[in-house]
Amino acid sequence: MKVNRVAAVPIITHDPYFSVWAPGDHLYDADTIHWSGLSQKVTGYVTVDGRVFRFLGKGYEREEVIEQTSLDITANATTYTFENEDIVLDVRFLSPLLLNDLDILARPCTYVDYTVKRKKACDVNVEFVLSDELVQRNKDALNWVEGTSPLADGKGEFAYASMGRAKQKPLGNSGDSITIDWGFAYLACLAGEGRTYFDKGNRSLVASLCLGKDKSEASMIVAYDDLLSINYFGEWRKGYWTKKYKTIFQAIAGAFEDKEETLKKAKALDEDVEKRALASGGEDYALLCIMSYRQSICAHKLITDEDGNVIFLSKENDSNGCIGTVDVSYPSIPLYLIYNPELVKGMIRPIMRFADYDVWNFDFAPHDVGRYPYAWGQAYGANRGMDGNSRIFYTGEGDTILPAFYMLPASSTAYDVRYQMPVEECGNMLIMTAVV
Repeated sequence: MKVNRVAAVPIITHDPYFSVWAPGDHLYDADTIHWSGLSQKVTGYVTVDGRVFRFLGKGYEREEVIEQTSLDITANATTYTFENEDIVLDVRFLSPLLLNDLDILARPCTYVDYTVKRKKACDVNVEFVLSDELVQRNKDALNWVEGTSPLADGKGEFAYASMGRAKQKPLGNSGDSITIDWGFAYLACLAGEGRTYFDKGNRSLVASLCLGKDKSEASMIVAYDDLLSINYFGEWRKGYWTKKYKTIFQAIAGAFEDKEETLKKAKALDEDVEKRALASGGEDYALLCIMSYRQSICAHKLITDEDGNVIFLSKENDSNGCIGTVDVSYPSIPLYLIYNPELVKGMIRPIMRFADYDVWNFDFAPHDVGRYPYAWGQAYGANRGMDGNSRIFYTGEGDTILPAFYMLPASSTAYDVRYQMPVEECGNMLIMTAVV
């Protein structure tokens, strides 16, 4: 769908921590940001016969930009078009969030595809730069790796570069309006199609793709390995994608190998979302549905519990960072009821589990199951100080990790009944359970 202006444009969208958006009317008007508003700079350039133009990110005032002429957004993809006197450049960001294919939905790989139409003979090169802000917040020491990795069945290899903090602390913080401070970001392209490397001076990953004088297409993948995703009631759980792929290298290889099939599936889903929305409410409603699709999905993390059940956990933003919030799940379920009701069950299961622990001694539904990425028991409305037979002291501010409330006995009186939401949350849970 052609778009003139939206509040923020989805660029790389996978989960609450791997979520990059463009806040400007043009892709080069402003630096990209995390969905919480924190800076996560990604920059893009196209070089035409030695002349460099910026198409992505704010960069420097002295840099030339190639004029953005259109923006097209579907449920799974964002495509920008740029043009000058020499070329027309299409840049497509496609995060294939296929609700009917959980392996691809959970795979943390975004395709970035470039298509060039030459108005005259010219040499073209594109460059994509990923800043260290995607992997850390405090300019800590970084480790990086550059190399190649094979595709399946000896069908070639891909070049990659990765970076991450030298001191890794997976799940090392918890809170609202923050992002990840651990794990490794990757840039990858098929070997022979370009170069990927770590720019030590600028603390960034770079993918440089050469289209030369005759190639019209180039492609790369942006990926993220978060190492650990969620602490689920004491279980350290990795992302759902690790069920199929043992390493991030296998996930990236899989994304290259099944790309054509994945793009066909994404296109079919894009068309279905738009068709349903247009029939229901016209063009304005269709735009809202298209914009909501990736935003809703990437506000969740998909894992399994220790028994292999699907668990689909949301993260609140601009509230208190709660995980698995009932009154967030309830309004989001229509999308998932249409395309994969198992994900609605994945929202319900954490609440049912926590409600069964001794510490939750109320006869109504909880509000949440913790604060992201710790599903350790409801964070909202917890007592502080001397209550019952337990002393409960904690800070709810910043990036602190709250106590493991789920382990406390019923006698702890961990929650203040005055701050609960029995009518709203019971209503939400009853409707979600009945309709699924």
